[in-house]
Amino acid sequence: MLDKWQNFPLALQMGHIGAELTRAWHCKEKGEQRLMENSLWRALAMIDLTVQQATQKAIQPARLKEILRFREVACDFFLDLGNFLIQWPALQGYFLPFTLVRPVKT
Repeated sequence: MLDKWQNFPLALQMGHIGAELTRAWHCKEKGEQRLMENSLWRALAMIDLTVQQATQKAIQPARLKEILRFREVACDFFLDLGNFLIQWPALQGYFLPFTLVRPVKT
């Protein structure tokens, strides 16, 4: 998966992460804790792959900081930590534009 993931542009990676977080949210709303956690862990794994790739490619520090903050906020929301007091529409509003990105066919 890592090789394929590294070939995706950042916007597409964020779209996949957003789709997984949407699955987690739907599970959270239905009270399906185990499924919510599974989706959250998949999203976090994708974020971690993105961060790993970003550090290897030496992307802008501000962009890396944004990705790491996004990870922190997502964890806060789904694990009900209460540090950021963010609601689903705000979190969804951040990554929704990324979900519209389509891969370029070559």
